[in-house]
Amino acid sequence: MGAGTIIHTKGSIKGLTTAATLWLVACLGISIGYGYYLISISALFICVMVLISLKKFQKKLFHDGATVRVELEFTKKSKTVDFIDTYFMNKNIRVVDMDFIRGSDEGVKGCIYTLNLPRSMDILKVIRDLSYNENILEIRKLKED
Repeated sequence: MGAGTIIHTKGSIKGLTTAATLWLVACLGISIGYGYYLISISALFICVMVLISLKKFQKKLFHDGATVRVELEFTKKSKTVDFIDTYFMNKNIRVVDMDFIRGSDEGVKGCIYTLNLPRSMDILKVIRDLSYNENILEIRKLKED
């Protein structure tokens, strides 16, 4: 029971709380069936309080930053992409997706990055830092879909 709610994806496991809550509800049902109403209500109250407080704790501690899309136009592809990748790695910015933009005749002219920023990072600071590179011609934050 509850095994169908546990999902393993990309090195992380999700659904453990849901599976444990299913077991809790089953145990509460059994205890109510045996007539232990006061114990059941007390256990339910305690478990709800624990779940609510753990959710708040999880949001504060493990909150992912914003996901943003940024379009960069540049010259000298290899040097610029290496600079951008190094910058993202040093700032703990996770690249979720990257699409190259092709120019008419000169090959790649830019990229669209989908980034997951750390909680303490602001996209305006990232844009300002990247704009100091002489090979980056234009930076735009794209609107969310």
